[in-house]
Amino acid sequence: MTTKFDAYCCYCKQMVPAGTGECWKFSKTNRWYVGCDDCVEAKRSERKSVTKSSVYIEFPSKGATYFTPKYGVYEYDIYPKSSVLAGQERRTYINEFDTLEEAKAKFPKAEISESRFTGYCEAESF
Repeated sequence: MTTKFDAYCCYCKQMVPAGTGECWKFSKTNRWYVGCDDCVEAKRSERKSVTKSSVYIEFPSKGATYFTPKYGVYEYDIYPKSSVLAGQERRTYINEFDTLEEAKAKFPKAEISESRFTGYCEAESF
């Protein structure tokens, strides 16, 4: 819905003339918010750019406190806004298998990624 009155954009604090931009009511606070066209479009594209979760099969299976010469299955997604780590990549351990065929049979849509950087140290450091 476009604005009916002149108001300030809640993102960039610029004046949004009546009949332009967008406005919406947030039910929890029962307040009306206004956004200029540029800020609203930027926020929409930002939401679209956040990828859905992806499942990867990695070899070897390694984390901050473990390293096993098996095929690990991990889910990658983005921490939600409610988290202290909001917007950062999150890696969640799902399972591990002795062979790649077992992992592919259980997770057929998972991508195989032997070179994905996870930030965890190599086996030699343990």
